[in-house]
Amino acid sequence: MVTSYKQRSKNFWESFCKEEVNLRSLIDEGAQAEAVAKMRLMLDLISIETFELTNSKTDVCKYELVMSGSGDLTTIFMIDYCLALKPEMLSEKWIFHGTKPRLGADFKVEMHGFSLGATDFLIYPSLNKEKYKVDIGIFCSKFIGLSKEKKLGLLFTSLDSSIGETYTVAYIGKIDILYLKKPFKKYITLADLHQYIEETINQEGWAKLNNPIELCYAYGQKSENPEEIRNDIFTGYSHNMDTIQYFYNDKSWFKKISNFGVSLGFLFFDNTAFSTKQISDYHNEFEEKIKKKLQTVNVATLIGWATGTRNSYIDFIIYDEAEFISLIKELNLTEEKLFYRNFMDESEVIKLN
Repeated sequence: MVTSYKQRSKNFWESFCKEEVNLRSLIDEGAQAEAVAKMRLMLDLISIETFELTNSKTDVCKYELVMSGSGDLTTIFMIDYCLALKPEMLSEKWIFHGTKPRLGADFKVEMHGFSLGATDFLIYPSLNKEKYKVDIGIFCSKFIGLSKEKKLGLLFTSLDSSIGETYTVAYIGKIDILYLKKPFKKYITLADLHQYIEETINQEGWAKLNNPIELCYAYGQKSENPEEIRNDIFTGYSHNMDTIQYFYNDKSWFKKISNFGVSLGFLFFDNTAFSTKQISDYHNEFEEKIKKKLQTVNVATLIGWATGTRNSYIDFIIYDEAEFISLIKELNLTEEKLFYRNFMDESEVIKLN
């Protein structure tokens, strides 16, 4: 029996509260390796691999734990949920981040025997207005002779340090690593990229995002078998497009996520007897009641919704599936038949009312 992510998060904070005085002492004594080793064991409880543990860079009386999903939105949702359960008493001595914060233009990255700063990167930016992204060509002379894996590691670490992980995930689109400079083409350095994005947001009227989980994408799905669940969707929106892509291409991914105690699932109801307005009204009814309940019983996050020719769908990332199903049953949302199904292949369809 896999322990739910809700319980795993509670276990993590219980362990952290017991160890945090010791962690602070180790950091003060310069025993960083020992502190990091202890922190890594605790973060295994919530399946977080990438983190930083340091003295605060903004408050000399505090310490910082930075957890990162390394661009993976599902992991970022998991971190965001775990942080929502943080005991308030910890705020006296600790600052917690769910994404890597921006260090600014004077950052330094030490990796693979290299020391890199913002001026080591020449950026050739272009706007992808359709996707609200900034595509970049990037040249760094220190990349010459390095493997692709090392280049990407250095690049994304430098991007996160310069503009912050949120801006990297939310606004950076296609990346082209260049082998030569582009003569006569205007460029900026990595030190200028944050300002460039800020100006683009203002000039183009793009939404300014504070967390990658605020991203929302529209999608449509055409299928040869529209009678199957979710194959009838013709319009949808999602805050986590990985869920949609894996559902149609590789459902084994959901099994891996379930091993963390996290479920990805959806509510759905037959909409064939409803007008477009009635479908919209039901969606709104479901969302309002569910969101209100989740404010008091935090076991899931609504991540998307979709309309099909046969059914309407509302998608969730769920941190305790059994509790979530019980919660929905208790709400008695509508007299119409409402069902739940996990995104995993061949999952059971559960009638909720």
